[in-house]
Amino acid sequence: RNVKREVRMLINFNKYEKILQDLYGQEEERKKLGFTNAFEFAVYETLLKEVGDGKISKDITKKIFEGIKEEIN
Repeated sequence: RNVKREVRMLINFNKYEKILQDLYGQEEERKKLGFTNAFEFAVYETLLKEVGDGKISKDITKKIFEGIKEEIN
């Protein structure tokens, strides 16, 4: 048995598991905020980083999405 190989495989598995958990958490957060898709959530997160206010970021995100949703659907 190659112990180093098994350790590397375990480390990679743990990394992938963390990525999947993060994605699941984002999906749950997106639903909780009332966003219908990943695009809205990405806009919200970007605005939140810049503005620092969740309510303002959510309101702006909703306005942006309302303005473009016909173009992307």
